[in-house]
Amino acid sequence: MTADQMLKMSTGFILWGGENYIADSIGKVLLIWLLLLAGTGTLFYLSRRFHHHFAALAAPLPPAPSPSAWRWLPMSLLFALALAIRLINLGLEPLDSQELSYYIKAAASNNILMIVFAPFMASPHPPLFTLLMFLWRLFNDSLFYLRLPEAICGALTVPLLYTWISRRTNHFIAAAAGLMLAFSALHTYYSQTIMPYSLLNLLIVAAYYLHNRVLDEPDRRYRSIAYSVVLAAGLLCHFSYFAFIFPLVLETIWTFYRSEKTPGDWRRLLKFAHVLTVAVLVFVALSIGLVIYFVAGLKVIMPVIKEMDLYYPYDTVGEGLHYFVRELLRFFGYGFGSAFGSRAVAWGDLLYAPFALLGLLWWHRSYRDTPWHAHLPVLAGLSFFVANGLLTVVQNHFFYFAMRRFMPLLPFLYFLLAYGLWIPTR
Repeated sequence: MTADQMLKMSTGFILWGGENYIADSIGKVLLIWLLLLAGTGTLFYLSRRFHHHFAALAAPLPPAPSPSAWRWLPMSLLFALALAIRLINLGLEPLDSQELSYYIKAAASNNILMIVFAPFMASPHPPLFTLLMFLWRLFNDSLFYLRLPEAICGALTVPLLYTWISRRTNHFIAAAAGLMLAFSALHTYYSQTIMPYSLLNLLIVAAYYLHNRVLDEPDRRYRSIAYSVVLAAGLLCHFSYFAFIFPLVLETIWTFYRSEKTPGDWRRLLKFAHVLTVAVLVFVALSIGLVIYFVAGLKVIMPVIKEMDLYYPYDTVGEGLHYFVRELLRFFGYGFGSAFGSRAVAWGDLLYAPFALLGLLWWHRSYRDTPWHAHLPVLAGLSFFVANGLLTVVQNHFFYFAMRRFMPLLPFLYFLLAYGLWIPTR
């Protein structure tokens, strides 16, 4: 790929010559965007109104157990350890092609409006990370400085994972999962890049931590606001976030379905609906660039991308599907091997995989009556990537698997592995 092609792929509609196709479709773009805003705003108003109604009728929730005064000690130690690991050689490696696309987009953008209105790349994503990098680079442009936010996000994920798991199981399982994530070579690698996957990981774990704290503990307005902010930031960070929060939606609906439909049950359901619609409303309001891309720009941009020869095209859908299955199996093997730090040692996978499966089966047995979120995020994330790859094969006759897509699975894989290792000690 030439530098000119990289610049075109990574920057916005001005460098695409996009003024014409945007001008031709401006009415359709604005209509769809306003309809999305109106629909989401209506759902927000209704969920808020009915939540307040049932909250007034429901009995107060029991107080949450008082947290230990020592809880900050393991969290601080895990954060310091994870950050120290991620700061090693942080600015020494050169930019790879994916990092370069984010760097060029942030560096070539003349103003913030260009980032919001034109989140265009070969694989478009919401504009949050590019916006953060645009603001961050204003102070310094060294590689160490530009990669520092992702390193901090990666380090923050470790104590947050510990806190979440300790509230659901015990401190031994939480500490084991946190240490695995802290030392994970795959997580460390992507925490040292100018890419949004470390931030995405942090926002996924934060959503799972806040979910039960907001819905099952006494109302704290700041928690509800924090949950909406986390969900909105995740939706604005990466499209795969939708797949990883789907188990939270499923858990909320399933819990309500199996309940007695008391005012307290309605309060829980509508509170989640209210928090989620706030996040979606923010996402829709700041994603007009995505509406422009999919409504007006896709038919212009995709032919240009195909001419760049970025991917190997297959002559037929059947040939593409054949190679898709082969690469998918390699993707799983490489991903799970890298997750457990044993890609080059076959016996390592044979050692760790049974314990991860044991954790999966035992957790499912312990929570058989509820679709609680331990293994579902792994299945939802993998299903999203498989569906995305199949769609690309059918529509465009090419596909690719990137190991960065495996990174959001790591907290849940380490949780299941730690749970499986703990079972024999009981």
